[in-house]
Amino acid sequence: MEKVSTIDIKNVLEMMIPRDTILIKYSSYSHPGIIFCSFVKSLREQYGDRIGIIIVDTLDNLSIIRYQAEAFGIDFEELLNDVAVLKIGGSIDISNVKERLKISTSYLIHREKFREKIDALMKDFQDREFVVKITFGFDKFLMLLDERERLLQIHDLVRYLTTKPFDIRDIICINTDLWKHLKPYVPEYFEEAVLFIGEVVDPHHVKILKTIIPDFKGKVVEF
Repeated sequence: MEKVSTIDIKNVLEMMIPRDTILIKYSSYSHPGIIFCSFVKSLREQYGDRIGIIIVDTLDNLSIIRYQAEAFGIDFEELLNDVAVLKIGGSIDISNVKERLKISTSYLIHREKFREKIDALMKDFQDREFVVKITFGFDKFLMLLDERERLLQIHDLVRYLTTKPFDIRDIICINTDLWKHLKPYVPEYFEEAVLFIGEVVDPHHVKILKTIIPDFKGKVVEF
């Protein structure tokens, strides 16, 4: 890490823009739970109660994040004591689950119900400057869909990301070992639309692969 130019996570947070979209990649051999906890802690230190935080937990992915965090001695429940969780599928409740959504066999039905749940959560944060929405398990959900519905989901997501009516700043975390199996189309289509792509290097560093700030590209964010 000494040979790579590093920047502090606080510098990255200062550069976040309204309606920003961030994609964080990690492999099955990394520990994204530690990065996640450091990110939430930094958000709190930077913005306090001025923002709201929503976590979308798909297929019990948040339980893996908690497991990793606690292995590193992090008080996970204390960290998420006022974070709203939307649980999609799965059976393990983590933190403050405000809304639940069963996975439908039809993507079109799932889409409408998902929008209803997010809208309900957003009402709790109407007085905040902006909302940070962190999504886990999106890659696993896509693997349940057939190719046509998968592309429809990506199209809908790209449309949402590029036309958000409110200042929701999305952080979407995906496992690259699963992501590559969604080829063709899905990774390329989605990654074209996001403004920032980072890849977990180790429990405390993320390398910047794509950014709208030229000076940041190729640098490593230190948490």
